Amino acid sequence: MKRLAAFTITELLVYMIIAGVVLLAVMEGLTLLNRYIQRRTEKIVSTAELYDGYRRFVTFVNETDSIGDNGTFIELFDDGELRYEINISIDSFLIVNRNYTRDTLFRRVIELDAPNDTITLKVLNDRDSLLQYRVAVIPDERKISTKTIEDKENEYRYE
Repeated sequence: MKRLAAFTITELLVYMIIAGVVLLAVMEGLTLLNRYIQRRTEKIVSTAELYDGYRRFVTFVNETDSIGDNGTFIELFDDGELRYEINISIDSFLIVNRNYTRDTLFRRVIELDAPNDTITLKVLNDRDSLLQYRVAVIPDERKISTKTIEDKENEYRYE
């Protein structure tokens, strides 16, 4: 049977100090790794949030056929009925009002403008880069063609 060699209190203290230093280094490395993972996750979430806001914004605009601007809201109409009201809140959120419900699409909105059936939106991302979106309101071709056929029928008064 092999016996363990005896060691002195000095050797034990040196071993404990070395083990403590190694433990602190490992824990600091794990803390750095956790910070890196947290930052990457925040960046992915913010990018997904921007993409989701853009996708919903385009969906709202594509469901309409004309734009109105009353100074406070940008109004989106479909068949002459008000579908959505879009505005920027005090704390720079882009808010969409529809049927007494609100939806927040973007944070940190700088500008919202609607000249000539095109909505222009300027947003800052998390790195303070300016993103500019332009979405055109295109009327549904079936509605346009239906209206022109009805107008022609009314002109010739078919019976």
